[in-house]
Formats: sequence, structure tokens, C-alpha cells
Amino acid sequence: FIGYNPSVVAGVWVGASSPGVHFNNGSYGSGSAMALPVFGEFFRMANRNQDLSAYTGAAFAPLNDRLAQKLDCPDYREEELLDKLRDLFHSEEGTRARDEDDETEKKGFFKRIFGKDRGN
Repeated sequence: FIGYNPSVVAGVWVGASSPGVHFNNGSYGSGSAMALPVFGEFFRMANRNQDLSAYTGAAFAPLNDRLAQKLDCPDYREEELLDKLRDLFHSEEGTRARDEDDETEKKGFFKRIFGKDRGN
């Protein structure tokens, strides 16, 4: 995880040098799960130190109008495949199709394969 302001750049890396050492779940080993808390504690302690707080408290200068206008973009999220599938199954059309399937009687396994019920 890398955090910065105009006066300080600090990076925290939490990991192993061997690819054989890893977490089973990627979310546990992500930078936000492991490195961010270490960085947060470092920055909190630096803020409390009178000698360092001048550096950690530094703020960026406000953007001029030209840059602010260039960076002003609409807030939206592109629809992903999972969102499209979720919409399909929650739509009226998808609900009607499922209801119609429920109303039709389903044939048994052997009836579908051999045309008659083998159980009798």
C-alpha cells in the first residue's frame, strides 16, 4: 500500500518472497487487508509526533479551474456481465419463463432417455 501527500511518500509491503507462501483467500492477502492497517498505524503515530506532524499534515494545493474542469467526469459504472445476468433473472421476462417451466410437467430421467419409465 502506498500513501502520500505533498511532503511524505510511504509504502508498506506485507508478503513473502516465496510464491509458495500465500493465503487461500485473496482478500486476506490484499493490500487493503494487510498493508493498509500497518500504514494507518504508522501515519497515526507520525501525526502524533510533533517533529513529524508538519510533514504528515501537509495538504495539496487546490486545483485551478482548468485542471478541475479536465478532471470533472460523469459518475457512472459500466455494467458488467454479472450485472447483466442478474438483471436477466430478475426481469419480468425471466420470471415469466421460469413460471411457464414450473407449470409443465417434467418427465423422469428414464422416460426422457428411453421414452418410458423403467421403474415399473
